[in-house]
Amino acid sequence: MNDKNTKYLLENFPELYKGFYMSYKDTAMCWGFECCDGWFEIIKNLSEELYAYTERTGARLPEVTQVKEKYGTLRYYIMHGTEEQYKIIDKWCDLSETTCEETGKPGKLRVKWGWYKTLSDEMAKELGYQNVEEEKEME
Repeated sequence: MNDKNTKYLLENFPELYKGFYMSYKDTAMCWGFECCDGWFEIIKNLSEELYAYTERTGARLPEVTQVKEKYGTLRYYIMHGTEEQYKIIDKWCDLSETTCEETGKPGKLRVKWGWYKTLSDEMAKELGYQNVEEEKEME
């Protein structure tokens, strides 16, 4: 994620992302937001909803240990979360399955040489990714 979006998340949700400033021995959050900028709005909205839930219920804010892309979807790992907080995370991570990682536009899972990304039609063409179904047909 670019510096501008990273700065926004760190400044607006400091308690959630305090691991950004910690050692790699303690958290993987020190590596930053390991995804493209197309998912910035998803992460921002997820963060806002976690804060709102915490304020509304008095629950403890979870400790975010890693935010990354894996197999073309957003992964958002926490410690000390409630069942409802995990539901909030799942809802927003599920949205990444249909949101282009690069642009934030509608997208779907694509593949190139065994690497998966969720991309819009335009980005898939530009980056040389195929629909997963097409890749399976070629095998």
